[in-house]
Amino acid sequence: MLVATVLALVAAVLHAGWNLVAKRSVDPYLALWGQFLLAGVVSGVVLLIAGGLPAGAWWFALGSGLFHIPYVVALGWAYRHGDFSLAYPIARGGGALLAAIGGLVLLGDELSVLGVAAIVVVVAGMALLARGAARAQVAAALVVACSIGGYTLFDSHAAREYETFMYVFATQVVTAATATATGIV
Repeated sequence: MLVATVLALVAAVLHAGWNLVAKRSVDPYLALWGQFLLAGVVSGVVLLIAGGLPAGAWWFALGSGLFHIPYVVALGWAYRHGDFSLAYPIARGGGALLAAIGGLVLLGDELSVLGVAAIVVVVAGMALLARGAARAQVAAALVVACSIGGYTLFDSHAAREYETFMYVFATQVVTAATATATGIV
């Protein structure tokens, strides 16, 4: 359990870090695209070396990659025009909230009393952050949240069906491809 906690904390710091890099860059869209491209290239190499992924899992990775298109567009806009301390927590909290609700409705997940309490805390925190903020900035963060909720549901379903850690590499390859092909930058 300690290893899982440490890994989750390291992942959270890395995630917040790459978002902060995008926010502080001259062009957030270019920074986000570059990060996804690098992750996609490295992930493609890992997939080639490891022998790939079941064919059906690629469809879920494609769905996840498509959800990343509005994610990158809205996140880039939010970071270019808004405050990191508003956009990041609303996007991440809202994404987790929507993924939890989507898991209940679409994946048959169950929610404990503690889970319901967590949802209430997230909603209250998002409402406090949004109070007095520019509507366009909150809207952009909520678009990101919807994208996060969507790709999390695709990823959750794929992880349950295919039970391979290689799936995460496929999502990075597809996200790099969709971000590049759509010309988000």
